Amino acid sequence: LVVVGQGGTSAANNQILGIMFGPNGSPMPYDYGTISSDRGVNSGSQNGGDGFRVSTGQEIVRPLERKTLFGHLEFEVTDNLLLYAQGVYGKTVAQFQSSPTTGTLTIQRTNPYLAQSAPALVAQMTALGVTRFLLNRLTLERGLTVQNNENETVRGLFGASGKIAGNWSWDVSFQYGRNNNVNPMFNNLITANMTRAVNAVTSGGQIVCADTISADAAVRAAAAGCQPFNPFGQGSPSQAALDYVFGTSTFTTRVVQKAADANLSGRIIDLPAGPLSVAVGAEWREISARTVADPLSNAGAYRLVNQQDFYGKYNIKEIYAELQIPVLKDSFLGPSLDVNVAGRHTEYSTSGGVNTWKAGVNWQLFDSLRFRATRSRDIRAPNLSELFATGRQNNITIDDTLRTGRTYLSVPNLTFGNANLKPEIADTLVVGFVYRPSFVPNLSFAVDYYDIKIKDAIGNVGGADANVECNRSGGTSASCAFITRDPATQAVIRTRTSPLNLTRQETRGVDFEASYRIPLPESAGRLTLRGIAGYVDRNITYSPLVAVPINNAGNGTASLPHWRGTMTVNYGIGPFSAFSQVRYIGPMTWDKTRILGVDTDFNHVKAQVYVDAQFSLRIPAFGQEQEFYLNIQNLLDKDPPYDPIPGGATPLPTDPNLFDQVGRMFRIGVRARF
Repeated sequence: LVVVGQGGTSAANNQILGIMFGPNGSPMPYDYGTISSDRGVNSGSQNGGDGFRVSTGQEIVRPLERKTLFGHLEFEVTDNLLLYAQGVYGKTVAQFQSSPTTGTLTIQRTNPYLAQSAPALVAQMTALGVTRFLLNRLTLERGLTVQNNENETVRGLFGASGKIAGNWSWDVSFQYGRNNNVNPMFNNLITANMTRAVNAVTSGGQIVCADTISADAAVRAAAAGCQPFNPFGQGSPSQAALDYVFGTSTFTTRVVQKAADANLSGRIIDLPAGPLSVAVGAEWREISARTVADPLSNAGAYRLVNQQDFYGKYNIKEIYAELQIPVLKDSFLGPSLDVNVAGRHTEYSTSGGVNTWKAGVNWQLFDSLRFRATRSRDIRAPNLSELFATGRQNNITIDDTLRTGRTYLSVPNLTFGNANLKPEIADTLVVGFVYRPSFVPNLSFAVDYYDIKIKDAIGNVGGADANVECNRSGGTSASCAFITRDPATQAVIRTRTSPLNLTRQETRGVDFEASYRIPLPESAGRLTLRGIAGYVDRNITYSPLVAVPINNAGNGTASLPHWRGTMTVNYGIGPFSAFSQVRYIGPMTWDKTRILGVDTDFNHVKAQVYVDAQFSLRIPAFGQEQEFYLNIQNLLDKDPPYDPIPGGATPLPTDPNLFDQVGRMFRIGVRARF
């Protein structure tokens, strides 16, 4: 598809856009269809018309092969000494189809393949003074881009445990774990090779790459082996040209963890309300990772991934203590009151020491009512990728409303680590109660309110989020520095992302849980109802790069409805059992940063309800009980709602993080014991 002409006046350049080349290379008009209303009226995803359907490259079920082996061995040396060993081996091989290979190519008016396919277009360009044009091409002659993921894990654990003086228990252990991950990507476009290959000229009666006959020796050397690429029409490029512009990128990552710990727990003294118990311990962990990529990936030559070599290593040392304190028992304040306190000191080799703690109370006010509360200081340390990543590439979609008014697909985004990161620090409060009314046996109801505030939160700054904030600020935000534009056209050609301790996060909400076992005669079976629901009232990230923070609770682009819930019904009689589950996903505003009727024609996602079911039958055989089952997901075959995701390499019409993508699906299986 010809995107736009170049080299002439704006009016002349626009006279040759909207031309596509058919399978035999002949030009014909391109049908743009309609612009989907999720992005407004000026830009966005094409709906209908000509072109490639993005769903063609989206797999519903991806091929997966998994093997696991587990072993556990114990040896009781004495009544107070136990030795144990445990081993795990696992391997998975998965395959992923990526977005189709597309790219914007610069085609010169003098291109000999263009003269063969569209001489009238060449004459029109000459008359208009247009010297070249931008061409979008989906290169599918070698199929879709496919990535294999081979993941192998080995883990060994050795330890001992025992008792001292009857009231004290101890254990020590050492473990070693290793994960190897191999990621080859086939049919990955080598972008510089494609640029050279489409810049074709005629020399000595043959069509060749222009760079191979350049007067500059360095240019000729870089273009060694170049095969001219005919981009006009499906099936037009030669096999030699396809071999030149495509390659297989690969990288291998090995992560190793070593850990040793020692723990001691027991009863110190007996208090009037019960025993005062303590647990203390220490732990040491060392984690390292090494990634080795192919030379072209390290040079950033491919359209996708371009993983860079990196090595990172850090260690952690911890000590902790925890007390379980019985305060009251059978007093005027209720049957029992217990307090739990704990503290931990952690030393990170990368960022120094940090202290965490918690204090909790468990108060049985009545036999039917229990109150519980916990206040804690928690941390999350940066992981190896956040610390040491050296420029891994992913591709994102950029909607540029600031400069060009265009949507750019597959924009490279490079992610770099930050060795100066510190652990996130969270202050958490959880308060709730459990109620089991005596007048309704077998009924239990629990409510918990939570409030979490995180400071020095680690957030990826840049990429698509930086573009949104830059657009919103009119180009004044510091986020604009993460976006690289073409100096001539102002097109977005690259973005970058880095993790920083810049943000502050707050969230709060309420969780509900209820269960009821309905009393039935034994001959009528067993019937249990259970419900779990959550309400998120607030989820906000504050950043100095974001002028107006958004409450993502109820925001569709954050995949975070205010309400979510699950209701289950279990019934069993004899060897037969049945299970039904109703999943509720509440309504959402599609994008809280948009205004309906101003920059979007759509901004509401309706509530969704899914029904699942399972039936099973147990029969005696081979000296054990064998179970046969039928499971049905999405029993009513409900379609996903329209909830478009504009970001990522390929825009999607709905949110796979929330909604069922497959439809009604059956699983039939057996659980056998011998």
